[in-house]
This record gives sequence, structure tokens and C-alpha cells, in this order.
Amino acid sequence: MNKQFKIIAIKPLEGCASYILKRLQRNRLYYLCNGYEISEHDIKIVGKDILDNNFFQIEEGKPYINISAIVGKNGDGKSSLIELMIRILNNIGKLLDFENKNETLSYVRGVCGEVYYSILENDKEYTYRINSTSKNGINILKIKDYSTSKELTVYVDDEGKPILNDSVSRQQYEYLLEKMKASFFYTIVSNYSLYSYNVNELSPKEGEWIKNVFHKNDSYQTPIVLHPYRNNGNIDVNNEYYLSLQRLLYLFSKYESFRSIGNQKVELLALKRVTQSKLLSDTFKRYFESIKSKNLLNKEIELIKGLDKQSRDEYLEGILKILDNDIFIKVEELTLKGEGVTYKNSISDIEILLNNLNYRGNIPIKLNVAQYQRIILVQELSDLLLKKSLNSYTDFKYQDFHYWQNNNNPKPKSERQLTCEYILYKIIHIFERYPEYKGILDMYENQCFFLYQPDNVLQYRKNELERGLLLVEKGIREKSHITLKLRQAINYLKNIDKEITYFDLEEETKKSLSEFEIIKKKTIGSDSEYLISLDILKDYLELEIETTDRLELLPPRIFDTEIYIKQQKDNEYTPLSLISSGERQMLYVISSIIYHLQNLNSVSGDLIKYNNVNIVLEEVELYFHPEYQRQFIKYLIDTINKSNLSHETCINLTFVTHSPFILSDIPKQNVLFLKDGIPNYDMQENTFGANIYDLLHCSFFLEEYSGDLALIKIKNLIDEINSIQNNASKFKVENIEQKIKLVGEPFIRTQLYRTLYEIVGDKDKFKIIELRTELEELEKRIKND
Repeated sequence: MNKQFKIIAIKPLEGCASYILKRLQRNRLYYLCNGYEISEHDIKIVGKDILDNNFFQIEEGKPYINISAIVGKNGDGKSSLIELMIRILNNIGKLLDFENKNETLSYVRGVCGEVYYSILENDKEYTYRINSTSKNGINILKIKDYSTSKELTVYVDDEGKPILNDSVSRQQYEYLLEKMKASFFYTIVSNYSLYSYNVNELSPKEGEWIKNVFHKNDSYQTPIVLHPYRNNGNIDVNNEYYLSLQRLLYLFSKYESFRSIGNQKVELLALKRVTQSKLLSDTFKRYFESIKSKNLLNKEIELIKGLDKQSRDEYLEGILKILDNDIFIKVEELTLKGEGVTYKNSISDIEILLNNLNYRGNIPIKLNVAQYQRIILVQELSDLLLKKSLNSYTDFKYQDFHYWQNNNNPKPKSERQLTCEYILYKIIHIFERYPEYKGILDMYENQCFFLYQPDNVLQYRKNELERGLLLVEKGIREKSHITLKLRQAINYLKNIDKEITYFDLEEETKKSLSEFEIIKKKTIGSDSEYLISLDILKDYLELEIETTDRLELLPPRIFDTEIYIKQQKDNEYTPLSLISSGERQMLYVISSIIYHLQNLNSVSGDLIKYNNVNIVLEEVELYFHPEYQRQFIKYLIDTINKSNLSHETCINLTFVTHSPFILSDIPKQNVLFLKDGIPNYDMQENTFGANIYDLLHCSFFLEEYSGDLALIKIKNLIDEINSIQNNASKFKVENIEQKIKLVGEPFIRTQLYRTLYEIVGDKDKFKIIELRTELEELEKRIKND
């Protein structure tokens, strides 16, 4: 049974904003698959240039893959075309997702364009067009099925919400929408370039829509995602490393076939327990240090000085009461509902105080009780406090904290205790970092009526903390990426009393690995670590059936995790963190793709399941040696084939590339050559299996084969040769010979020698050079044979 999915073309339309188009031209079709002819009423195949449906299929019974590419110089419009497609898919995705509870996408204004695609099922090709336009201030979305000539047209407001009327009833709308969902596709865009997809560089007219296209956790319902995640335009390299390590560990433990990397094999997982909890080393420390470093604004000092003695004393008494509650609170129980986990904490809402690290205004204290610690650290206040010095009070608390940190807990903490403290730390961290939770920390603003009522402040804070925990619980249930580390800690806490522990897994590894003690001592060198075989970890993970997401069962962050690779040639073990950046990047890119494909495959129940997946890889050659670039497409196809994906899965891969090695694996029928923003059809030779130098010149419009500096030097050398006389000194000739010797290209080097020796009249020497060059070429051939 033949199946396939492909993106055929993208078309910018009249009315598309110039800041979106850049160099692209309106009303021009940009074909990613040639051999099609598109009109308003039909998409038909013309000629015989269409590739065979299984051209990229290496093994029978594996997912059907189509591959295309976009090439051109910098500034020719490659990224603009992809970004136009992303905007169109975003708007259509907003429409398809509108009836769901999860409205994650934001409608993009100013987009006018179309995307054409085809789906082959049972040897019949179905073609579609999706369209996002704006006319006379009205936003229009269209989805057309060419096989039935039916088209869904929906008018939407600036928020992307459908405007239903007599011509499109709700019943018609919902029927057509369900039909279109069945034939739509999921898009993954991967781009590791530092300067791509920066929300700060978007036109203000568009809004910040791109924020919502980055990694989402909605069970793969919203049909587009950008990778890696960027916060305010920045990639968090450390977090990306952690997530990549988690995905790799998941894949290595689940599929033995993934563990072979060239002549190396991934075999062992090492876990080292952290020596100090982040609750202590990060949250508490940062809190006290931030208090010590703050200064009071002069006008706030004057405000306090202006209070009468009674008001001042009442105000400061209230502050002391709040502070005491923060630092010395009775042990309370916090429970994550529905998770069966209860843990105790020895602080209350100290996390709320961390809001002061993000002070964003110049609001007087009487209008912003949240900023009370700004008072306690200012030297000038000590005269106002009579016998009570808030400054001394804070010094005492800070010193007490250091004593507790350094002297009061000499014994290593248990894994249970570390996990409980990590859960507290992570909840606080979530409150601090993520916008949807930051409202919890901003709750005090303009709470004037709390000024002299600290009991009300404490009750209000308790209510807000409970509200925050409910939000965290929601993130846990919805399996948000924000709560992944929290879910891992909770699962570990739930399983910590079971018969199988990491110690037991190490004991099993010890039985199966004859050189266990030698490897552990020589390679890892710490008695406090667990060393676990990936085969045994795989068996352990398969015992757990309560969660379908194996990532949640991986070791929590109370352990430093390292994966060890065995070198086949010498049986030495190397940590994954020490392999080259290019090797790691290859693993990270591939693991991210496979991870998303696996998750898309596992969607079940009433949720939309996308069998057709569009993967866009922009500048995937970043960090790669040419040899890795040459191997990448084959390696990616092999890895997809090992992933046990459903035979219903069809994948379209689009490479936006500057690499001739990538392009040499793709026939020119599936290559869009861009020059100055328009398709260029000058390429006559086939790209598939082509000579790299020809590809550079013809496909990437490279005008020269050598660097500009070398060209200038060679031109100067030619001028120098032409300027000498036939009676030039021996020193002068030898100096020029040394310069010619540096030229690497044999033909150019030979011609320079020829010119030099013709001028000085030394034909015998040129003959020697010719024969020497011929000998070198023969030796190379013999060596290669």
C-alpha cells in the first residue's frame, strides 16, 4: 500500500505585509516539489519529474518519507518563506484548535498566503490548500480539499475566533472542521541558530504570537511547535542540555538499537547524589543575600520619617510579625492532590518574598506592602526604631541561616529528604520564573488596606499560595514541560519505598558486568554513585505501568546524571558530556525529532492524532564536520526506521541548508533554488549524488572556489610574475617560486609555474615541475585504489 505526505508549494498573496515578505514576491508560487501545476481549481501532475513515492524509503514496512530542500545565499528569502508558512499554519491551527479548552496560539495579523500539500492513501493522491488572508480589515481563513472541490471559509476576528453567520452555520462549520482535522498535519520546526525566531525582533503589528508556538504541552493537539524553546529570544543552553539528556536516556533505555553511535556504544548510567539541596543553596541563600544588598529609596525613607511615633511603631511591629512568620513557621503539611504524595516543609511562604528580586516600579511602601524588606536593610532606619533595629534583626537572621547551613546539618541528607526539599525548591522556582505563575508573587501590589493589618496579609498570602499550588497541580496533570522535573521527583518519592531501588539496580548491574568494580573505580571514582546498566534500567522502567511517559520515571534532579559510552576499539568508557560538540549536536537534534515522533504516535482516545508530520530543519549543519553533514540524512532515516513508528506515519522533511553534502542526497525535483527572493531554474545538473564543487557553484550560486583573500593574493602574484624580466635575479625567482608553492589548486599552481619559467626562459625547470605534479597525481591514485 502506497502512502506519502508532502508539502508541494507556498505562495505569498497580495496584501501580505512587507515585514513578513522581505524579499519574497507576492502571487508567486514557490514549489518545494516540482512536477506539479497549481491553479485555482486543480493541482495536477505535469511531466515525469515527480519522484517515486518510495524513493527515500530504505526498508520495507517503515514510515514513508519525502525530502525536499531550500537553498540560496544569505538574504535570498529562505527563512522568510519558512516563517510565512509558520504564520499560515499558526492561524489555521488557531482555527482548528478554537473549540478546544486549550487556546494556546495567538492569531497573526498581516499574513496573506497559501500552503499546498498532498496526502497519498491507497494509491490515490488527495491535494489541499490552506489560506490565510486579510481583506478590507476582515480576516479570512480557508481550507480547500481539491479532491472534493469543497472549501471551508471562515471569517475570524483579530483574536482568530470564528465569526459565524447565515452562510456558514455552526453545524456546517463543525462538520467541515472535523473533516479538515482528519487531513491536517503536525509541523515541527528545528532551528538552533542564535538569531532566529526572536520575539523581540517581530513587528509590533504582529504581536508576540511566536511565544506560543514554542514547546507546548497540550498532548500534541495544537499542530505546530518550534524547537528549541526560546525565552525572550534566548536559548537556555543548560536547560536544553538537560532536556536532551533526558530524551537520550529515554531512547537509550527503550531501544537498544539507538545505543550504537559509530564505533561506540552507550552502555551505562551513572548517578551521583547531590551534596546539598537547592532549597538551601539557591532559594534560601538568594533570599537572604538579596535582602542584605537592597537599599531604600530616599523618598521612601522620608515617607517613614514623616510618620508619627505610634504609626511608625505599629507599622514596624507588623513587619516584624510578617518576617517572623516567614522564617520561623511551624511545620505544615502540603499535599499535591491526586498524586498520593504528602511532604512536610520547614518554611512557609518564603517563596513569596522572592518577588522582591523582580521589583519593577518606584511605588511608595504604603502602596506596596510586598516591598517591606526594602525597609529593613537601610542604615538610616536604625535611628527610627529606638530599641528595635531591623538592621540588626536581619543580620541575626542571616548569620543564623549560615550557622544552620554550615554547622547544624553535618550528616548527609537522605534521598527522601533531598527529594522533598527539591519539590519545595521547584515549586518556588516555578512561581518565580514562569509568567503564568508570577501573578502569585505579584499579589501584594496596591494592597493599601493591609498596611496596618498583618494578620490579613498572612491570610491573604496563604490563600494565594494555595491558589499557586492548584496551578502547579494543573501543570502536573496536563504534563506541562514546566513541571517535568517536579513530576520526576514526585514519582521517585512515590516509588522510594518499593522493593526495587537504584541500589538494587546497581547490584543487578554488578552481577551482569564482570569488570564492574574496575570500571566504577577507574571511570567514575566515587562510592556515593550508582552505576546502572541501560539494559537493567530498561527492565525497571517497563515494570512501571502507571504512566505512559517514561521521561517521568527517569532519575530526579537530586542526582547528577551522566551517560557513559564504551569505545569499541579499546573498551574505555567516555562520559557523554566529554564527546565533541558536533557529536552531541547530532544526538540532540535526532533525539528531539524521534521524541516528538514517538509522542505523536502515542496520542490516543478522543484526541486528534496526526499521522502526517512536517519536519523543517533549518541550518541543521551547524556544528557538523562535512563528514557528519554527508551522513546526516541517511542517519536520520535509519534512526526513524528503528523507532517502531506506526506504518500509518508519513513524514515530510524540508531542509533549509547551505550544505552541498545535505543537498547531494536530494534530487533537484525536490529542491527550491532561491536567488534574490525568486525561484531560480538555471540548475541543469541533477543534485542527487552530484560533485560537491559543482553543487557549490550551481546550486549555492558560489562565484569562486577560493577565498577572497586567496584570490587577491593570487592576482598580486600574477602581476608580480608578469612584471619581472628574463634576467631576474635567482633570489627574485626563488621568492616567487615559494609563493607559487603555497597555492593548493594544482591547475592554477601549474599555470603560474608555466608563466614564470616562460618569462625567465627556464623550460627544463618547468618540465621537472610538470613531471613532479604528474607523479604526485599517480601516487594519489595508487593510494586511493
